[in-house]
Amino acid sequence: MKFSKLTEKEINEILLLILRRVEIIDDRLIPIKYKKLAYDLTIDIDINDFFFVLLSLYLDAKLWTGDKKLCKSLHKKGYEICLTTTELKKF
Repeated sequence: MKFSKLTEKEINEILLLILRRVEIIDDRLIPIKYKKLAYDLTIDIDINDFFFVLLSLYLDAKLWTGDKKLCKSLHKKGYEICLTTTELKKF
């Protein structure tokens, strides 16, 4: 609230708007082929990025991240799935 200059009520309204758009995906329902690919792509970069890459691959969606190392490594492996904030602003 301090930085945004918004009231607690306004912040709660924004949070509710965001949470209404959140969809929980049970990773047990994602086919193993996506898990294997995500593992292979992240094991030598940062395994902590596994689930982010997994969802991006499974949903055929871009991954919004500022992790330059991840993006560069995925690009070298032929995966153009990263989207930077600068690129996102163009939309």
